[in-house]
Amino acid sequence: MNLFIGLVFIVFAVYAAVTDTTDEEIQKYVKQRRGTLIETERVFSFFSSKSSPRYYVITYRDRSGKLHKVSAKATYDWSKTNFEFYDDMVVGTAPPEKRTSEADLLAEEKFTWKTYKCGQSELQVLQEFHNPNPGERVLMNGAQAPNGKYKLGMLKYIHVVSGRISSLSSF
Repeated sequence: MNLFIGLVFIVFAVYAAVTDTTDEEIQKYVKQRRGTLIETERVFSFFSSKSSPRYYVITYRDRSGKLHKVSAKATYDWSKTNFEFYDDMVVGTAPPEKRTSEADLLAEEKFTWKTYKCGQSELQVLQEFHNPNPGERVLMNGAQAPNGKYKLGMLKYIHVVSGRISSLSSF
């Protein structure tokens, strides 16, 4: 019985090592091309076994925004996985990552401009809630607020870096 348990353990350990190697090899291939992995799809064959080759279709985006599809074949030995990559083809361009502008945020009525008096100046914060939060945009007299610490009220300070709130503090 102990022999059976030992053999089952060895089979699962080898399977886990091979599975991890597959993910690493695909990531390495995409990284060499300075891309970002979008999807890995395993193409199943009807009659497959552990020793038969496995086929994958890999989709990734390169730095210029083009989508690539690559076919890959993985063959397994007892000690290692061998990968072969074929047909790296450009299949289109990836949609740009959605970036919300101020106009979009104001149109959704999630964000509003809140004005604070800071000495001789007016500080405006594009904020989502009643209180300012890190990452929100800050203007001083209609222009990007310079880097610094600004007092908004009693024990309420914001720290601004590059026109955005970097942190909040009480003093």
